[in-house]
Amino acid sequence: GPPAAEILFVPYNFLIDPATRGGLGVDFEDAVLIFDEAHNLESNCAESASVDIRAQDIAAMVKEVETCIESLLQQEAGFAGPDASSRRFTADDYRSLKGVLLGIERGIDEIKPGKDGFTRPGSFIFDFLSKDTINITPKTIGLLQDIMKEATEVLVELAQDSGRSTGTKTSSYKLSNLKDMLRTIFTSYEKITYQHYRLHVHIET
Repeated sequence: GPPAAEILFVPYNFLIDPATRGGLGVDFEDAVLIFDEAHNLESNCAESASVDIRAQDIAAMVKEVETCIESLLQQEAGFAGPDASSRRFTADDYRSLKGVLLGIERGIDEIKPGKDGFTRPGSFIFDFLSKDTINITPKTIGLLQDIMKEATEVLVELAQDSGRSTGTKTSSYKLSNLKDMLRTIFTSYEKITYQHYRLHVHIET
């Protein structure tokens, strides 16, 4: 672990953002935290707890899934590629994921936000995701997260095999962003903190 220290100076987001904080490898339990210039604290907390996704991100995710499907089909046909023997999921599983993404895309298109946007309480996201055309619920989220995780691993392996310098980390892919977003959403469901959230849809300018 990191060396012991009496005083540790870090930016706000290193403490507020759970993912960044966890990556530090520092145990802050029973520590005294002093926030300098704390007038920025509220906006930093809101930013770290918020997630944002664009229509073009969904389109990019669909392409990423299609790449996974194509890779698996090529392997089944005997073409060279990353070893798929340890994979849990099939091309059909990835097609199901693609269907979920297209359902999200259609669902957003149907909202028609208008010039002032479309705002609803945080609980609305669960109504939206549980639509028959999407079907992301507390019962299905675990499997879906696993498929997305494996999909990003396939994409990383494809990037490595092709010798590319980009795309060699799972965080490079939009599917990874969606996985993180859904984790935030369903963590709020488990802890009933969604009442402090708002959902906002707007047209990009």
